[in-house]
Amino acid sequence: MPPIFFSIDCRHGILVHRHRFQHRLLGLSFPMSSTTHSSASRSTSTTRLRKQDDLEKILPKEVAEQTWEFDAADVARMLSPKKLKSSFPSSSEYGRSVDDPLKPPSLDDFHILVDDADVQQAFKEYLESHTLSYNPIQNTGELAHYDNLVVFLNDCVQAANNIYCTVLKSHRQSRSESQFLLAEMKEKYWPLLVFHKYNKDMGDGIDGAAPLKPDLAGTGTKVRPSTCYWKLPSDVSEQDQSRVAIKIAVEVKADWPKLLWQSATYGRAEMATIPLRSFSLVIAINHIKHDLRFLIFHHGGITATEALSLRDDDDRNKICLVMMSIIFWQTPADAGIPSFTDGTTFILPPLAQNDKDLSGYAEIKEVIHQSHSIRGRNTWVSSVGIVGLSHHSIVKTQSTLEDLSRHHLKDPKPRSQQSITEEALKSGSRTGMGTRTRSHAQQQNAAVSEKSRNHKQGSHALEQTQNRMANAVQPHKFHNMGAKFTMPSWKLTPGNLHEWSQISTGVLKGSWMYTEKISLEGHMLKACSGQFGSPDHIISFESCFEDGSPISNSIFLPSAKDKFEETLWNWQNKAHMPLPTKVDQRTLCFSLTKDRGETLEYCTDAMEILECILHSMLGWLSLYQNGFLHRDISIGNIIKLKSPSARKDFSALSVNKLLFQPPNSSLTSFETMRAAAGNDQARISILDLAQEVDKQAKKLTSGQMCKAIWIDGDMGADMSGYFKRSHDGTISGTYEFISQRLLDAVDDRLHYVHSPADDIESFFWVGLWSTLRNKNFSRIFTTEQRYAASLATGSTSREATASQIKLKSSFIAASRKQKEPYSDLFCTMAPVLGDWFTAINQLRFAVELENRDEEEEEDGEGHDIDPHLEEKLMLRFHRFAYRGVLDFMEIFEKHRERLQKMRV
Repeated sequence: MPPIFFSIDCRHGILVHRHRFQHRLLGLSFPMSSTTHSSASRSTSTTRLRKQDDLEKILPKEVAEQTWEFDAADVARMLSPKKLKSSFPSSSEYGRSVDDPLKPPSLDDFHILVDDADVQQAFKEYLESHTLSYNPIQNTGELAHYDNLVVFLNDCVQAANNIYCTVLKSHRQSRSESQFLLAEMKEKYWPLLVFHKYNKDMGDGIDGAAPLKPDLAGTGTKVRPSTCYWKLPSDVSEQDQSRVAIKIAVEVKADWPKLLWQSATYGRAEMATIPLRSFSLVIAINHIKHDLRFLIFHHGGITATEALSLRDDDDRNKICLVMMSIIFWQTPADAGIPSFTDGTTFILPPLAQNDKDLSGYAEIKEVIHQSHSIRGRNTWVSSVGIVGLSHHSIVKTQSTLEDLSRHHLKDPKPRSQQSITEEALKSGSRTGMGTRTRSHAQQQNAAVSEKSRNHKQGSHALEQTQNRMANAVQPHKFHNMGAKFTMPSWKLTPGNLHEWSQISTGVLKGSWMYTEKISLEGHMLKACSGQFGSPDHIISFESCFEDGSPISNSIFLPSAKDKFEETLWNWQNKAHMPLPTKVDQRTLCFSLTKDRGETLEYCTDAMEILECILHSMLGWLSLYQNGFLHRDISIGNIIKLKSPSARKDFSALSVNKLLFQPPNSSLTSFETMRAAAGNDQARISILDLAQEVDKQAKKLTSGQMCKAIWIDGDMGADMSGYFKRSHDGTISGTYEFISQRLLDAVDDRLHYVHSPADDIESFFWVGLWSTLRNKNFSRIFTTEQRYAASLATGSTSREATASQIKLKSSFIAASRKQKEPYSDLFCTMAPVLGDWFTAINQLRFAVELENRDEEEEEDGEGHDIDPHLEEKLMLRFHRFAYRGVLDFMEIFEKHRERLQKMRV
């Protein structure tokens, strides 16, 4: 789960020049090209994010260069109900390899409702007999345009409704050859859509921020509402016509940059209200130029129609075409809302790979974490209770299952659709309009650019939102149309669980992953499930719609046949707009694990902090031994288990997997591995370190219950081919816990490759944070308060604090007996932190020293590049990993007796 702090995304590529290639892989840095994007995000507290203006400054940096524009006809197809063509490799074909997730489809891979001949004919005939008019006025004042704009938008809605009725009549008379079966007007997703003047504060704010203020509001009521909400309060009746949930926000302004980013605040609010949705929609109108754009906000950026002139007949018809696609929405899924959850229930895939009918029914108990942004992973985490099998349980609690589908299809049940008994289907009925939702406690998370961070201001958000586990909120319903599950395109399970009756509770995480990293976290979790210090994995899967298409933003992005320069929206009107290196394509993926916990800030004493760090560090090393690097060790990603759990004892014998390719199953001891290594001193030195780690682990943890684990593999990396493949551009981490060398590279916009030494240093910052910002110990001494604040105010302050603690560790430890001491925890931990920071600095020096030695070798004139460079670099990574863990273990052993006595 991603922490609610700073996350870094730095774009970089592998350079082929021998020196640059080599040095970057060793951790040395080189300047980024002018087209390389570097961004970072940090959550912002409610005290700092009170105004819409704040968000309007943040969001452009979050979205960056990922802004696209298309012809209105293309956008209408993007928004229309659609069905995956049978020619596309069906993601519901269960026999396909789970290791090979499908590439998300493009628009050309779908049957699209607005492309149907009868829809096109009805649209054409309507516009031949009706004229959509707009009466522009010359007044430059924004408010003077509202009435005319409301009239025009409602005329477009009425036109779309009339066309819908015509098509519906054609379907009833069986004259249509459509792939789709339309619902009655009163039964489709939005039975009624009416635009009104609004121009006042919303009834609710997002994340405790000041309410936003749309100019016009599309709602489900004919009467102009007195108050609109993003999420309707639970005490408001659905029959209340004066207080309603907004369906489409409309913004009116005089210039496009201001208009775009003010509209973006509404798009973000819509995503925050219904997490897991694939897109949100806002209408933006420039009243000076009399131009309109439909803006689609998705997790890879923004997609818009080209500017459509309200004064042009053809453009007004195009606006009507896009509006028609929206009016034709049949179910929540057409509006981008996954059908397998309604916000309070969740249908899980079957655990047994050959059992299609035994999907699991889960109740969402608490939303542990929900990050709010437009572009990004938008991680959502909840605790769930597994009630039983969906085809038994859901009928008892959801009376509307049969109506929740992405499309009302004429053809029989798709192979991927879970079976429901005919008796259950007959009892169902559709209720509600899909927009009434209950309020829940608000959280704060907004993204800012790395360039915009101010180290002196501090990270006030950390005070309020650092413990995601403790700030859980009650779930709320997204709609009243039930939940139904479709088999995912791929899934991964550890193989030891076969039925949902074996599980009662779990932690479910959804995240919008880069498409090329869809299965990464699942493989990380599966590789280490049940190992000491690692999560207990249940299942990971890619989400999909009922037609089998993965839930992705792919249809909103340029396709392979599109040229970036022709589809990029240059909203700033720059003379030379830099093109992105690639589109930000993302897919919604889920992982379910057994363990729930809390951050190390809730540890009760120094011994518990160090035990938790040790246990999770061994889990991190197990992950590394299985070929993965975590790359985001932070306070939010190391958790103390609510109840210590049995795990396999840690073993460093898995170093075999790292040193010998392919792994040799006959090498079952360090002695046999040394013999196999022969005179290879690099491998022998790693074996020495690994054996000592193994020895210490047996002494410190053998037979113990596991107390802490690592979580969240979103930013991880598969180490196979790490130095050869074209990197996706991410240097990952959480700002407050990133290594100093990596932070320096980010600040200087330099290339950098994340190594195990960076993760080891992140563990140190987690230990320091857990001490200085612990929830169970008050800090009355000014110096300690200053130290605690420094961890969130920038890398320079953080580094200075660690150095001061190292220098003063003996004095701090002795101050426990003074009249105004430091906190007991800080006094106890200071000597440990001082020794550990010394070890971190020694590791830093070793990394730099090895880099310099390699550089000197390569600087000799006529010296050929080492053909075994990649192997040397990987062995160096292995040495850093084992040395960093061993350093901590030896420090823990040095102080363990003292800490145990103080515990008593």
